[in-house]
Amino acid sequence: MLRHLAIPVRDGTTLRADVYLPADGRGPWPVVVEYLPYRKDDLTAARWNVPVALAQRGIAAVRLDVRGTGSSEGLASDEYSEAEIADGCEALAWLAGQPWCNGQLGLWGTSYGAFNALQIAMRRPAPLAAIVAHAGSDDRYATDVHYWGGCLQALELLSYPLWMIAMNGLPPDPEIPGLDWLGQWRRRLEATEPWLFHWLRHQRRDRYWLRGSVAADYDAIACPVFVISSWHDGYTDAAWRMLEHLAVPRRGLIGPWTHQRPDASPIGPRIDFLHELVTWWQQWFAGDTPEDVPLVRFYLQDAYRPERFPRSIPGQWLASDRWPPPGIEERTWYATSRRSLSPSPQFGSTVLPFFNDVRVGAAGPTWCPTEPPDSLADDQRLDDLFALTFESEPLPEPLTILGIPVLRAETTAASPVAFLCVRLSHLWPDGAATLVTRGALNLTRRNGLDRCDRLVPGEWMTVTVPLKACAYRIPAGHRLRLSLSGADFPTLWPAPFRTAQWVRVGGRALELRLPVLTDLSQLATVSFEPPTVLPTTAETQSDRPTLETFTDHIAHRTGIRRSTESIVRPVGRAITASERTDLELWADIDEPARCFASGQQRFRIDWRTGTAETVARLSLTSSADRLSLVVELEASWNSQLVAARRWSETFERDAL
Repeated sequence: MLRHLAIPVRDGTTLRADVYLPADGRGPWPVVVEYLPYRKDDLTAARWNVPVALAQRGIAAVRLDVRGTGSSEGLASDEYSEAEIADGCEALAWLAGQPWCNGQLGLWGTSYGAFNALQIAMRRPAPLAAIVAHAGSDDRYATDVHYWGGCLQALELLSYPLWMIAMNGLPPDPEIPGLDWLGQWRRRLEATEPWLFHWLRHQRRDRYWLRGSVAADYDAIACPVFVISSWHDGYTDAAWRMLEHLAVPRRGLIGPWTHQRPDASPIGPRIDFLHELVTWWQQWFAGDTPEDVPLVRFYLQDAYRPERFPRSIPGQWLASDRWPPPGIEERTWYATSRRSLSPSPQFGSTVLPFFNDVRVGAAGPTWCPTEPPDSLADDQRLDDLFALTFESEPLPEPLTILGIPVLRAETTAASPVAFLCVRLSHLWPDGAATLVTRGALNLTRRNGLDRCDRLVPGEWMTVTVPLKACAYRIPAGHRLRLSLSGADFPTLWPAPFRTAQWVRVGGRALELRLPVLTDLSQLATVSFEPPTVLPTTAETQSDRPTLETFTDHIAHRTGIRRSTESIVRPVGRAITASERTDLELWADIDEPARCFASGQQRFRIDWRTGTAETVARLSLTSSADRLSLVVELEASWNSQLVAARRWSETFERDAL
């Protein structure tokens, strides 16, 4: 193994990487790179198991710290910055010239690493043979933790940037020989602005978000792509689109997991992810005859009871050589004046009201769940108390939904800013409601996510709301439930007015268009082996997380609190890394403009040479026309303060 390998880039900055080499000594070898800001040396030690396992199978693996993070020099000015992507291309070229590399390189990663793999692939660096993008996105605005449906995210926008502020405030590894780690640390602390400020300055899908978004130019990617996703991840829609629109050799895998790897998700069934990686790389590195693998393999979920933390979801693995798969027909359901869902338009038209009630969403899932306290949805009856609902008659036969449902509605609101939040549930005979999928649209973005067209109160408009891609089979005798609301909190930051909203129903005024799999005969069934036991690269310990939802009946507000705490001890290294996260969000039921989010993130790393600690605090509050952000960061070495920073800014709400 080569530790802290120094990789120079164009401006004199030195990036640092760890290289896991096969032990047989019969190099040179193909090289697979994971390019992340999550610190290769300590906090993510449990993830070393994949590069170790790849090296055991004849593939050299590299973990590379993004500039300004971990042990790499420079400043992390933003996620996926131009400098970061250029660095990645230069690092590949440098690695291709090393004596232990045979000139063939791949990129892979989960989440951030997948984003980087996709964006670097768009630059077409010569050594890049193929990529694996697990839980990545093709659209940085429409499908990521910042905005969804033109609405501002709430819980994700608090948890992820807070985590990164504290992590980016940590020092390089102080045990690297000859490194001016303290000087680098001070420069990092003095000059790195929290990324969240950039995100709030760009509230529409502008050029800031389009840079690096594959959806802006699918043809920019020329190398083979393996897209991996899951139905309960936040990035499912991106996987669906990439598999449909990429024109290169590609492979798809969509399972029932969370945002974790397919062999490590808290929700199963889990599969042998390492086998998937190795066979993919062998095909494109060694020219091995590929296994007879269909274009896309996906998990069709059978009905399951509503549960936040299921161990496994029933279903079956299916496969198709076309995407979207054959055998799908659009079936339209119509909302009626009797608040029912009918498979055919019904006579009788009326207007029905609903409200921006922030109590809707408390039973919802985490937008991008990893592990507890992140969760799937609870029983939707809790949210439906405050929503407008429509129910079908018992289904005469099973209904298999596969794809992206769409709601078409004629609607209006009493205020210039309003959201239309949509949920589709499976209603069991005893009344329990399992969330199948959901979607949201900021109605001021109805003409495009790059535009803002405020509503004229009382003026009717026709809008379409895409729901998240799903694969779910509802048994005969059960029902569908469609739920409409003006809020989905704490997933979304509430619209500023507790306004009345209306939809027309009857005839074809409100349509739910479902992609229904009617013919399974053109699909194959497939199976997977259980996960390979990977090498243990870290000892981990986690305290029981907390997840609490509240209604304050005196202040008339609703809220959520959650916390996590964990310790990581890398195997073979005298390091202990620990972290604790505490988050809190509140929304006023009567005045949803008054929303409040706060959190604290702590990291502590103990080396033989000393102890580094960072504490980040974030507060985001709102009024009807403003968002106010305050961030504080303290960094210390052996309990002595190294730096204390405070940033604050007030942003105009661009009809959010």
